[in-house]
Amino acid sequence: MADPQDARDARQALGRSLSALRQASGHTQTTLAGIVHYGRSTIANVETGRQNVPRTFWLNCDDELRAGGALVEEYDQLQDLLNAAQRRAALGAANVTVSAMDSVVSSGSASQLLGHGTKHALGLESITEIAARLLSVKPYPAEAVLAVLELGIADVVGRYEREGPTGLVHELVVLRRLLDDLYRDEPPARLRHRLLRAAGQACGLLAYVAVNLGRPANADAYAVEGFALAHIASDTDLMAWVRGTQSFNAYYQGRFDLALAFARDGLAHALDGPQAIRLKVNGEARALASIGGRAREALAAVDAAYSYGERHEAPVGISPCISLGIYGWGRIVANAITVNQVLGRPQQVITLIGKIGETVQASDSDWSRSLVGLDHATALLQKPFCDVEQAMAVATLATVSATDNPITSVIQRAHALVAAAAPWSQYSAVAEFRERMQGLTHSRAAGR
Repeated sequence: MADPQDARDARQALGRSLSALRQASGHTQTTLAGIVHYGRSTIANVETGRQNVPRTFWLNCDDELRAGGALVEEYDQLQDLLNAAQRRAALGAANVTVSAMDSVVSSGSASQLLGHGTKHALGLESITEIAARLLSVKPYPAEAVLAVLELGIADVVGRYEREGPTGLVHELVVLRRLLDDLYRDEPPARLRHRLLRAAGQACGLLAYVAVNLGRPANADAYAVEGFALAHIASDTDLMAWVRGTQSFNAYYQGRFDLALAFARDGLAHALDGPQAIRLKVNGEARALASIGGRAREALAAVDAAYSYGERHEAPVGISPCISLGIYGWGRIVANAITVNQVLGRPQQVITLIGKIGETVQASDSDWSRSLVGLDHATALLQKPFCDVEQAMAVATLATVSATDNPITSVIQRAHALVAAAAPWSQYSAVAEFRERMQGLTHSRAAGR
């Protein structure tokens, strides 16, 4: 495998070759820049190895400076080094060894094999590896590379509930970088809209992942980038989705006014489309419920989400939390449960849980089970219930599946329950749950 330093040395050597040929031909940086349609600063940066430029730049320079193909050949050698480094990054994202895979195969567990989407199950390569290898073809098939990367994005969404943010963040980063490499090499104009959209989706997903990893600043940065790319691509649906993720990020920072503002700006882009469901119930309704004094508006937002769900024929069940598509009915109701819990409406919480309890238990979303269970436990602490023992039993069961894969929303919801249970701190069940949550927080801090 190539060492990153090899690529840096090769880039600097290529820059020195350009400088020598330019001077030998009598060109200044300014005159050459005008001929190849770049700025003088670009020529200066390239000559010192500080800036990457596409192959067309080197073709034009090679022709103008009569280099006989030497510059293009040197550029292609540099790209081979960079592609080798990219493939190594993809292998690192897969994060598996042959011996580890052998142990999985020998166990004979089909579910275990199928659960390792990025890993080399039965010798299969990861999607990022396939895309990286396609990029190394000269000339590479841009549409095929993009199609593979789009499959990678859909695959991450489909596996997120099972593998969680820590298991997928590196793969998403590699996908985003490969999309950047593809765009940097000036793909055909017919592919640019798709490429910008895919890059915007990858950024949006990284923003969502960063929230669940407890990295709000990274989430902000990825979301700004994702929204900008969606805007350039004129993809209003994706713009609305990114705004929903920014609202989600602000909500878990306790910045409820900002969460509301992001949700409402997202609604302006979603108009009456399917993204309005998420923006209404996960964004606007939850933010309004948390601000205080705006219960009527919060419940109206929930009702609006129900109406949008009916209009767009929302699917039955719990859609993936990170899905770029329409919210399923199970997820709509789960968010309505949170709104009612925050508003102190325990009877409505219990009623709604009765409607989707079987759906939640049947889903493969551990986090949804945890969050609905924690809302249920909080409602059991409120009048007319006040059943502390049952509340702690429900809460403990709700957090079992999240212990090894804690995310921000589960941790914050659990600590809110601990605070709500403070008046009953003399109960051993409350003390045990509090200790359990301290362990969960420590597990998250350790990066598990």
